[in-house]
This record gives sequence, structure tokens and C-alpha cells, in this order.
Amino acid sequence: MDLSLVIVSYNTVALLDNCLASIIRHTKDISYEMIVIDNNSRDASCELVERKFPQVILVKNEDNLGFAKASNQGIRQARGEYVILLNSDTLLTDNSLSTMVSFMRQHPEAGGLNPMLLNADSTLQVPGSKLFNLERWRAKKTHRLSWVSGAAALFPRKLLNEIGLLDENFFFYNEDLDLSIRIRRRGYALYYCAEAKVIHLGGQSTSALNGDAMWYGYQGGFYYCEKHYGRGIGRVYKAVALTDLGLRIALLGLCCPFNLKEKNKDRLTAYQRIFKDALGGKM
Repeated sequence: MDLSLVIVSYNTVALLDNCLASIIRHTKDISYEMIVIDNNSRDASCELVERKFPQVILVKNEDNLGFAKASNQGIRQARGEYVILLNSDTLLTDNSLSTMVSFMRQHPEAGGLNPMLLNADSTLQVPGSKLFNLERWRAKKTHRLSWVSGAAALFPRKLLNEIGLLDENFFFYNEDLDLSIRIRRRGYALYYCAEAKVIHLGGQSTSALNGDAMWYGYQGGFYYCEKHYGRGIGRVYKAVALTDLGLRIALLGLCCPFNLKEKNKDRLTAYQRIFKDALGGKM
């Protein structure tokens, strides 16, 4: 088998429906399997898969195990030569998976690959502003990367066996950074393939977690920094992050008497929780 698709699902039934349908509609010329790991969704995600996509391998978790642990469940079941981690809020286009597999076979030095990510309106999805954004210009051509995004990331299954799967100490966020640095340290290259295009709607699963997603993001960042750069650098990074958090809390706190918007109130509560837990050694 050429490819195994591993999709972690959490309360995104409509998106998952569209994602799976797009895979079937736009994937040709390669053999593949679809593996959905559901993290105890409260919507009808599992029922949808069982009713509409019986060819999908479905794993139902009794708890939300997070992205890394759930992805590893799927990778361990994968039978493909390559494995792609694909968010449920993505849509495949133009036989993009076949293009990615072909690219990997033509580049044996490649240890990971991202496609071109597009917004829902088919514009380029790149960080930063539109003006003077070098990444926006680079995104139009295939090039090497320093890390791959887990939204749609393809890896050789054999390489994952060699270096280990995703680090399950990450719940959400940063696990892709960690895997990328381990791949590069093994001597493999990471690539961006402009010829393969995937629409990424962005942040749909984690939005349901609200402040929890932010908490896990900071926790993962602290862990990543200490894991790869040592305890001393990790402490410096945490101190800088806490200083930044303190300033954010102060600024938002000053706005509270002036009818702070609900989303900013939630953000203030999340910042305060992170600050307290980090100082208390819970992160």
C-alpha cells in the first residue's frame, strides 16, 4: 500500500464528512487507507464514519487523548509506505496526495513533506502580514523547510519506526516541531511541495477547547525548549514567556472596567491560569 491517512477527530462532524469525501474524490493513482481516531467526540462523528464511510478504519477513544497520542494510535495501525497526518479541517484538491507521494519517492533524502496550504478562498495560507512577507513569496515555489506543520504532514513509515513516533508528552501543539527536529538531526531534509495543494480551514478542533488549547500550547512550548535545549535555556524561555504573559494580563486587566469584550475576558482568564500554573510548577 502506498499511503495511510491518519485523521484525529474531535467534535468536527461536518468538517470530517467533507474531509473524507474530498480524499475519495481527489485521490487517484495510488493505493491508500483512511484511519480516523476519534477522541471521544460528543457529536455524531463516529456515527457518520460508520454510516457513510464504512471503508474507514475507526478507533473510538473513551477520552480525549490529545493529538500526539491519538495520532500514534493511527500510525501504529498504518500499513502504507508513507503516512500523512491530516487535520479533519482540511480538504484535498487536484490529486495532491499522489503528487506528495511521487515527490517523496523522487527525493530519498526527504524525511517529511508539507503541501501548499490554502485558505477557504484558495488564497495562500502563510503566517504574517500580506505586505513584504517573504514567506508568501517562498510559498509559490518548492523549497526546504526547518519544520513541517502537522495540519498536513507526510512521512516515510520506515523513518517513523527508526526515530520514534510523536512524543506523547505533547497534548496539542509543538509535537510537529519536536518530530521535525528529530528528523533533521537524523540527517533527513524537510520539504514544502508547491505542486500539492490542500485547503486548511484552521483551528476547528482546538477552538472547542478554548483556554485549554492555549494552556497546552504553553505547556508544550516549555517542555519542547527544555527537552531540546536543556534546563537552563528552558528556564530562560519560561521567564521570558511569563514576563510576556504578565504584561498581557496587566493590559487586559486595565481594560476590564471599560466593557472588555467577552473573547478578551476569556483570554484574560486563560492567561491568568497559565501564569499561576507555570509559577506553581504545574507546567
